[in-house]
Amino acid sequence: MDPELKNRPVDYLDAEKLASEACFLILLAAVYFRVRYVIKKRQTSKFYKLRISKVISETTDAKTFVLEIPENLKNVFNYIPGQFIQLELTVNGDEYKRAYSLSSSPFTDDGLYFTIKRVKDGIVSNFLNDTITPGDELLVLPPSGNFFKEYSLIAPTHFVFFAGGSGITPIYSIIKSLLHQQPDSHISLIYANRDLDSIIFQRELELLEASYQERLTITHVLSAASVGWSALTGRLDQDKIVQFMHKWKIMPVANTVYYVCGPSPFMELVEQELAYHKIQPSKIHLEKFISISNAEDLLKAGTGLEDIDTVGASLNAQLDGSNHKTSCKKDQILLDVLLANGINAPYSCREGICSSCKAKLVEGMVMMKKHTSLSDTDIKNDQILTCQAFPLSAKIRIDYDNLK
Repeated sequence: MDPELKNRPVDYLDAEKLASEACFLILLAAVYFRVRYVIKKRQTSKFYKLRISKVISETTDAKTFVLEIPENLKNVFNYIPGQFIQLELTVNGDEYKRAYSLSSSPFTDDGLYFTIKRVKDGIVSNFLNDTITPGDELLVLPPSGNFFKEYSLIAPTHFVFFAGGSGITPIYSIIKSLLHQQPDSHISLIYANRDLDSIIFQRELELLEASYQERLTITHVLSAASVGWSALTGRLDQDKIVQFMHKWKIMPVANTVYYVCGPSPFMELVEQELAYHKIQPSKIHLEKFISISNAEDLLKAGTGLEDIDTVGASLNAQLDGSNHKTSCKKDQILLDVLLANGINAPYSCREGICSSCKAKLVEGMVMMKKHTSLSDTDIKNDQILTCQAFPLSAKIRIDYDNLK
């Protein structure tokens, strides 16, 4: 159109070269990030041998173990507050895998700290408390878990933590990190225990409260308090929670979020009370590391229950914007099938604990062996743990990308 170009040849080659080079660079970037993703997946699914550098007695029945992280594994064992690790160990000839919350903070502590309380007839917890000493080595899976949701939150926030017994471990990690990283945050901790001697991190919590008087408030609730105990006694109940809720209404920050970790009845009570006070589910975060029975639970979405005794199920998985189709036998775990077919579905512990493999069940019916890390809200929203689910209907459709 320009008369000046009337008698001059147009060099279309340069434009074509530019487009080709741009496409090539995009392809290289895609390959690079894909390779990084695959490497990271392999790293996080591999157990590493780590040395115990220190053992700390917290109470008569709880100890903290400090793992020494070699320089070449620092990146592999990066973690965020509130995450957990998984151990693989052999006790009396039998192999066990157990997940334990990290009690250390990535901002204030060197090494990885995990704290274990004895459990009645607990094979692994008692073995670790009785036999592990500095210098021993353990097989450890890198940290995972998504208990802490407001990691990069900037706006002033009131963090409310309900902890029962050893449920303090991930909460202690988060509290230390918040005090260090978010100077505008306010923190309220309600910590329930049997008696004074069973309070894990008692001295450390007292020091934190003394150092951060304007930002940290700790309330202990003892069900079997000794004579002279002046704080709250009895079990954490509805009346006590109501008193807390009224007090928090006058906090100087508008945004409040709630974190709960402890024995199952304790967590159910707190969750019910928060729901009664019309707290939005998105503001409530639960960490469930409670053993459940072997009873299997049905989770249904849509229709399509059919006989698959002799015919396998079709499996359709939406992942990273792509639709993957394969088939699954009636007794096969969905995650195992996807991985066996070269589909890099997310996972970590493969024990139904960490929720890394969570997906939405869009169509069909599955049965889960465990769903420890799923909340009632998750289940109502048809979310499943693919590492624990196998098909009950001839057609299964899941979605990793849209978990709402």
